[in-house]
Amino acid sequence: MSGLRREGVDGENTLEGELLAGLGTLKARVTTAVLGMAGLAALVLLFREADPQLLADAVSRIGWRPVLLSLLSFHAGFLLYTLGWYVLLGGRLSFRDAYLISWVGTLASLIIPAGPLSADATRTYLAHKRGGLGIGEAASSITAHRITMLMPFVVYVGGGSAYLLLSGMEGSEAGARALMLAGASGVLVIFGLLATTSERVLGGILRLAERLTRRDISAVRAIADDYLEGYARLRENLPLMVKVVAISLGGWLMDMMPILILLHALKPDFPLLAGVLVYSVNIIMLRLPLGIPGGNLGLREWASVGLLEALGLTREMAAAVTLVASDVIALLNQLTFGLLAYLIVLKEG
Repeated sequence: MSGLRREGVDGENTLEGELLAGLGTLKARVTTAVLGMAGLAALVLLFREADPQLLADAVSRIGWRPVLLSLLSFHAGFLLYTLGWYVLLGGRLSFRDAYLISWVGTLASLIIPAGPLSADATRTYLAHKRGGLGIGEAASSITAHRITMLMPFVVYVGGGSAYLLLSGMEGSEAGARALMLAGASGVLVIFGLLATTSERVLGGILRLAERLTRRDISAVRAIADDYLEGYARLRENLPLMVKVVAISLGGWLMDMMPILILLHALKPDFPLLAGVLVYSVNIIMLRLPLGIPGGNLGLREWASVGLLEALGLTREMAAAVTLVASDVIALLNQLTFGLLAYLIVLKEG
């Protein structure tokens, strides 16, 4: 994201700017490139194990109408995702800016594989630059937005895990892997909540950073104080938070619909909760900060195909659904619209 200058108020480097600068070092770029090639190689190996003719037949059986409907659902979900953040900001940022910034943040998370950190840092900086929001105010709204997005995610992961346990699949290799991912995701969620919403925990992290770097980070500490104050104000506004959670539920549902639509097109009797489970594992794999660009490209597909096979699909059917849902409807869309949004933001300055 070299076109976005990383300056804060009065020209000082912000915490987000320093993070993005660190992610842009030569060592980080080389590591990302190597992991990206490894992920691509894993993806090629995965599809090489499938019969090309049977894979093509499975993709053909899905048809163009479910793909089009899935694309519309995906974009409806992203609009609702943006709307949730816009409502939290109370209109202090235009919906157009919130929409563009959200897309650029998505692009950042794909090419700078640091979990949600790169996306949040990019959104914070651009909300400050384009909307004139304070760094702390922008960051706190993004944290509140992520927390409201967690509740629907927990509901869907819970539903998928319940199916896994009720079906007796937890003893299979794919089932055990899915439960392990759900557990690891839960630990990361708890740690993330503590690190971003607790004054005590955040203060401890800043003190540790100050000792390790031996630098004066009083400016960062001031931003953190503003951030915690802004988050507290949002948290205390219960009607607002309930409204945004409701929007998030709709956003998650629209985001989940593509894989359910595709599975129904390929195998109409595929259990609904099993589709929810596959979606949940896919999202967990996408969010894990493993350092592989493209949302953990390759590894995510291996997990999805393995789980779908354990749920009764052939390798070719599982690969077809994963290819269309994860790599065409999601990844290709995110790269395309993220890049378009980035070019618009870059042009407008």
